[in-house]
Amino acid sequence: MNFAKVVQNLPLGFFIPFIMFLVLCIFELIFAFKEMEKHRIIVKPFLMLLLAVASFFALPDNTFIVIALICAMIGDILVVLPDKKLFSIGVLFFFAGHVLYILEVILHCMKGQLSLSQIIVLISVFVVIFISSFMFIFRKIAKNIPEGLGMSLYFGTLISVLPVMCIATSGFGYFMWLTIIGSVCFIISDSLLMYFKYGKKPKRHHFYIMLTYLLAQSLIVVGFVLSFTAATL
Repeated sequence: MNFAKVVQNLPLGFFIPFIMFLVLCIFELIFAFKEMEKHRIIVKPFLMLLLAVASFFALPDNTFIVIALICAMIGDILVVLPDKKLFSIGVLFFFAGHVLYILEVILHCMKGQLSLSQIIVLISVFVVIFISSFMFIFRKIAKNIPEGLGMSLYFGTLISVLPVMCIATSGFGYFMWLTIIGSVCFIISDSLLMYFKYGKKPKRHHFYIMLTYLLAQSLIVVGFVLSFTAATL
């Protein structure tokens, strides 16, 4: 599929908020690198909002993507607040976002037509990551068992997005390979977040988290947008 042709068929409503998103990404990363926390926190919520608007104009019928980004925006707000309970609620919104990405692939890309082998792979990946992450990581660092199970549930879902995107790339095609890279970036970002939260925080740790997080979200969304647009040509 010709990339230039696909881009030419994207609506103007996509480009304006997406360019604004890219500009704010630069400011966010500069603020994170310089450890200007107040400035970084002010900019952060607008990033996913702009990406959600861009996604809506490009794919008005694919509401799962838009809602996933709105969930990410709410999560971005809650995790920077000082209340630890709000941090946990923020993680729930990120969890919902991952689930919505998975549903987008299964229901819209694959139209619910997963093979038995694909279903077995997805379930196996989730179960293995859920159990192993609880036994070897979260059982040890969580305050209690329910919290550890919740963290394992999130991590298992996060990792499961990767094989889902691989299935989408194989079955739906087009530019879905970008979502694979985005999923890997998401795993790196959340792994860094977990490591820095429970371990030693190096200087500019928010820069590394935000760089991989923004790459993750933008690559996943662009992969969806380009692929669904290409499918209509």
